[in-house]
Amino acid sequence: LAHAAVGFIEGSADRRWRAGWRVSMFLALIAAFTPSAWLFAVVVVVLVIGALLVIAPRTVRVAAVWGPLVVSVAVPLLLLAPGVVGMLGRGAAGLFQEAGRAMANPGPFDLLAGRFPDLAAPEWVGLALVLPALVALLRGRTRTAVVSCWVLVALAAAVAAVLSRVTIDLPAGVSQPGLGFSLVLIQGALIVAVMIAAHGMREVVGGGSFTWRQPVAAVLAALIVVVPLGGLAWWLVDGDNLFEDPDNSGVPAYMTQAVQDDPSNGVLIVRGNVGDGLTWTVRRGDGITLGQDEILALTDIDDSLDKHVTELVSQADEKTVMDLAAQGIEYVVLPSPADAQVAATLDSTSGVTQASTADRSTRAWELDAQVDAAAIDGDGPWWHPWLLALQVVAVIVVAVLCGPSRREER
Repeated sequence: LAHAAVGFIEGSADRRWRAGWRVSMFLALIAAFTPSAWLFAVVVVVLVIGALLVIAPRTVRVAAVWGPLVVSVAVPLLLLAPGVVGMLGRGAAGLFQEAGRAMANPGPFDLLAGRFPDLAAPEWVGLALVLPALVALLRGRTRTAVVSCWVLVALAAAVAAVLSRVTIDLPAGVSQPGLGFSLVLIQGALIVAVMIAAHGMREVVGGGSFTWRQPVAAVLAALIVVVPLGGLAWWLVDGDNLFEDPDNSGVPAYMTQAVQDDPSNGVLIVRGNVGDGLTWTVRRGDGITLGQDEILALTDIDDSLDKHVTELVSQADEKTVMDLAAQGIEYVVLPSPADAQVAATLDSTSGVTQASTADRSTRAWELDAQVDAAAIDGDGPWWHPWLLALQVVAVIVVAVLCGPSRREER
């Protein structure tokens, strides 16, 4: 993305336009995982156009100057149309969520160190880049490039500071926008600044003789490799690996196998107690895997199933059991410690049979009614296929526009 953005300063209008299309393609790919990247790009484009209006108002009026910049941030919305429109239907809350497990947002020093709290190497590992990046400002020949890096750091920090004060109301609770892109951008800009300094230091002075610059350059070069790789190694060896969390759902193994073989055989998991309140969720397939917890956070409660679950744990009858089976529920599990009042209600319910569990404090039942195999089938909104078709056409058109022109202007 950064390499494509360099094309904005080309003298050829044709190359600037192609840079705009390329930036839009890469930005859409990144924003699909971390939407704050698009927000940051919008801030940069607005600031650049505003600066050009002050410095060179006549130049910025040329379409080949401002057009590619606008294209770079407008086209990603088209390339991501199905997701963008779907999110807008939920109050646009998901537009600022990031892919991956939810983690505490980094503070100022964490941003500079390129780390998330509690899950990464100590701050001093990443902060080792800050001093060399500041010293790199002292060299006149490469000062412009290093200043550009620090401008990116400042903008990313400003965007992160604003987003860190924003709260988003989701169906699953209150959340905050993800700051992963700002963190990566700051770390990347610092690495580039140190790399520029190392490149300047390695220049031989005095007719090819050995100078103090060479060992300093070697140290800086080693630093820009050791810091990111060292942080990764620290996390792999000593950090918490959230990718290998054990299954603590309380669902017996044979039920897990059944829902993996056929997702329509759902397991209703009820937690809590009558005094403090009960919560429920339905497990299907492999359960909530990486990438699906964000979807769950954006998903509203199924009011119809919520009503049937309420009836099941309070005053269930055969009709309630039939209704649950019609919605793809085959098993009911109360993970340890199971509420005695709810367990007694289910034990006395007609059409429900006790099932075995490995943990005695966990209770489970199987519904006798036949599960509807088509319970989880359904059609999406009518406009979704049309948006997918538009997305495919847009990707093809933008890919063609990214390529070199047959006859470039002189």
